[in-house]
Amino acid sequence: LLSAILCVHAGWLDVPTDAYSTLEGALGAVASNDTAAIASAQAESLLVPAGSLSKDWYVVFAVLSIAATLVMLLWFCASWRAIRRAVAITEEATKVFSTLPSLMIWP
Repeated sequence: LLSAILCVHAGWLDVPTDAYSTLEGALGAVASNDTAAIASAQAESLLVPAGSLSKDWYVVFAVLSIAATLVMLLWFCASWRAIRRAVAITEEATKVFSTLPSLMIWP
């Protein structure tokens, strides 16, 4: 989501006109009646492209955010076996509590 917002501010993505009302409705659903104007302003500020100087910084941060997302996805794929192994070890370790429930109270 952060990468998408940065790409919108950088001017890489065009936002359809109905996206404002959708985002405003989502923010307004969480906000009370007193903060409806604030939710509307937040929705507009998230989707309006930035000025020229800010746009350059948004381009830099969008590239960094996309790169960080790709690195995290690659790390997740590379460590999939280790994650599965850790889940299996945790599942086996929790079986002890079903056979010896007193361990939960007194170690």
